[in-house]
Amino acid sequence: MEKKGGLKLNIDIIHPDLGIGGAERLIVDAVVEIASHGHNVHIYTAHHDKNRCFEETLSGTFPVTLYGYFLPRHIFQHFHALCAYLRCIFFWPLHVVYAEIFDIVLVDQVSVVTPLMKLKRSPKILRNNGVGIEFIIS
Repeated sequence: MEKKGGLKLNIDIIHPDLGIGGAERLIVDAVVEIASHGHNVHIYTAHHDKNRCFEETLSGTFPVTLYGYFLPRHIFQHFHALCAYLRCIFFWPLHVVYAEIFDIVLVDQVSVVTPLMKLKRSPKILRNNGVGIEFIIS
């Protein structure tokens, strides 16, 4: 996972809700492994409860940035998916403005940001479609 010449990659991971669960465990384990090889990994999420999360997300090994945390996670215990999509759409322009240049983006669970990410630059985009991770050539 290195660029030509041995340079380290800048990898952004977009995950809608960084809590405690199987999808989060997969993301955290992947980030820890990638960071252990010296790559710069940054997780962007709309929700990260420091009282209910995996310890690795608090250790400082990689940054976790919150965008859209004030937007609702659900509406009267319904519409969780719709709210996740809306938070990720809200997230996109902030990421375009404030994020550093990245080489690879891993979009987890909410694929609506995939075409939006291509508007910023032509990064390599990986998308977790629930069955496996697919590589999208931009």
